[in-house]
Amino acid sequence: MIAHFATVGRDALADRLDTLTGRGMRTPSGSANWQLPSQGEYFVLLYEYSDHSEFEPEEFRRLCTLLGGQPTSAVCLELRRSKGRAAHEMAANFATVLLREFGGVLQDTSGEEFWSLTDLESGVAEMAASELWPDSRS
Repeated sequence: MIAHFATVGRDALADRLDTLTGRGMRTPSGSANWQLPSQGEYFVLLYEYSDHSEFEPEEFRRLCTLLGGQPTSAVCLELRRSKGRAAHEMAANFATVLLREFGGVLQDTSGEEFWSLTDLESGVAEMAASELWPDSRS
C-alpha cells in the first residue's frame, strides 16, 4: 500500500510518523523507515516513497486527479506477509489515521486501486483483506 498526499511535505510527514510510531531509523541519505507496532515483532514497515516516475502515465494522471494536484509526499506501507490479514488491517488502520490528518489517497498495490478516506471508513480494506485471506479472520 502507498499513501499519497498533496498537502504535506516529506519533512513534515516524517516528523509526524516519528511522533505516531516512535523515531524512525534514518539512513545516511536522509531517508527513513518506521515499524508498526514500534516495539516487538513488526507487522508493517513504513518508508518514504519518492519515485512517482515508476508510475505508468495514465496511472499517474489518475493519482493527480484524485489528489487535486501532484503528490507532495508519500509513504509505503509494506506488509509483512507472514502476518497476513493482521498486517493488512494494521496498515489500513494506520493509513486511515494519516488520511484523516492530511487528506490524500491510499493505493492498494495488490489490486492497483486507489481508496479515499471515505472508502477506508466504509470497509473497503476489510473487503480486500477477505479476498486476499478468505480463510483468515486475524
